[in-house]
Amino acid sequence: MASTATALPRPEPAPAARRPRLSQNEHRQLARRRRLKRELTGWTFLAPMFVFFVVFLLVPVILVFWWSTQSGGLTTGSEFVGLANFRKLPHQIDAAAAIRNTLTFALLSVPITLAIALGVAMLLARVGRGASTYRFLVYFPALVPGVVAGLIWVFLTSVDFGLFNTLLRSAGLAPVTWLGAKSALRVLVALDVWRNFGFWAIFFLAAIIGLPKELYHAAELDGANGWQRFHRLTLPLLRRVILFAVVVATIYALQIF
Repeated sequence: MASTATALPRPEPAPAARRPRLSQNEHRQLARRRRLKRELTGWTFLAPMFVFFVVFLLVPVILVFWWSTQSGGLTTGSEFVGLANFRKLPHQIDAAAAIRNTLTFALLSVPITLAIALGVAMLLARVGRGASTYRFLVYFPALVPGVVAGLIWVFLTSVDFGLFNTLLRSAGLAPVTWLGAKSALRVLVALDVWRNFGFWAIFFLAAIIGLPKELYHAAELDGANGWQRFHRLTLPLLRRVILFAVVVATIYALQIF
């Protein structure tokens, strides 16, 4: 017995409610709120950096300047003397020698360190297999604490049993007083170069890896040799990186006052 189903009419969907159009003033307010929320989010992520900057850099600088205007000691107390300490500085016997030695140290250390670092970075950029091991070995002196590095170089430069004088004796030469008045500054420069060139080598290596390879391929097709590619491409492209390294390395060197 066949039965026919009667199709029921489908209810018509209710018309969607139209959202009221926003005025230009309301659009500006919403855009301002989104911009303010985005800026607040960015400043929230930057807040820890600014806290460390203020606590560990800005406040110590202010305190150093404040204590430079004081006279006295930890046990006897101090009193405010204004700029009297700065006026006395040029008249101290060892002030001129300390400034001269600091400037000489910076003029010797910074160019040698950055030149060696750039050369090592160029070599590391060409290394394929075992690159991470070579980078660690180059960077390792930067991880050595200052006290340990000083003890290492004391043993290297010892007059009696130091490695340098042992090599000189084996070659039939007279031992040298490496930490004497004439050579101590050069030894300190060598120590500073040994400790810091690895850091700047990795710094330059990161910049070299990011250089556009297309320019070097085009230079090779044009017949440019290695020196021309380095002089015409690498140095101009690393100009800002090298300037940053020179400024920061000079600041570090002058802090050895």
